Amino acid sequence: EIGLPIQAIITMVASEFERLLTLRIEPLAGLSVHNIDLVLKDGSLTKEGWGALAGLISAIVCFILYKGSRYVTPLFFKTYKELDKPDQRNWDTRYSSNIHAVGCVFFAYEMLHKSDFFWKAGPVPMILRTSPATYVALGVSFGYFAVDFVSCVKYNMGGFEMVLHHFGSLLSVTTALVTGNGHMHTLWMLVTEFTTPLINNRWWLDKMGLKTNNLYVINGLAIVFSWVFARLAVFPPFFYVLWTTRDQIQYITPLSTLLMVFVPIILTILNCFWFYKIVRGAWKVLFGSKDKED
Repeated sequence: EIGLPIQAIITMVASEFERLLTLRIEPLAGLSVHNIDLVLKDGSLTKEGWGALAGLISAIVCFILYKGSRYVTPLFFKTYKELDKPDQRNWDTRYSSNIHAVGCVFFAYEMLHKSDFFWKAGPVPMILRTSPATYVALGVSFGYFAVDFVSCVKYNMGGFEMVLHHFGSLLSVTTALVTGNGHMHTLWMLVTEFTTPLINNRWWLDKMGLKTNNLYVINGLAIVFSWVFARLAVFPPFFYVLWTTRDQIQYITPLSTLLMVFVPIILTILNCFWFYKIVRGAWKVLFGSKDKED
């Protein structure tokens, strides 16, 4: 029966997490205790200090782009003035969104693919490994999500799903910065921002009345293929690594554990839901919206 293997899997997972909860935390050789000192006695910045500085600069830049857009955008796009206020504010947020997305993918590629920082053997578990680069990357994301979350809530951009996405992302990034836990895992999740510029392009083309333009169709197809890679295919290996290194969970805070397990699950569900809507929209564009009966 199908129910028996599923029940066995649930029992195995439950017993494994029960075992993890009873593990005793042993001190690790070469592992320094995490602190939130931002500046050393000689005046130089700590890793945490670089993260705080990056977060502050990111928030300021995103805020300037958001506020400045309403004055600069009308000079280049006449359509902007014809939009209602919520759509104008939505337009304003997408400049910093694109910059943040490029930065996220760059840092994730450098730290997870090109570098062996998280993968090489060493006394510090990968779940606790941090560097100035990881703090800067997460600091940039914190600044962006903090500014964008306010606009998202105020103008109901993207509905409840987008608010949930931004809240989960902001909470995860903030927790990683404050605790020093799961920098690798958080960067891995930020790979999903790869599709963001294409989503923004689609929105802009739509508002400019270019839905019948070939560029709109090409951009839509690019969204479908990139979504499979960046928003769906990244999760199975993520959960595999999380499972095979599950003994390291004993070294992080309960909140970090909760976010590391449940936020990726929520993001997977949201990405599958959005992918369904994207494929349905692409189908209508390519083959028409008329229902065909067999």
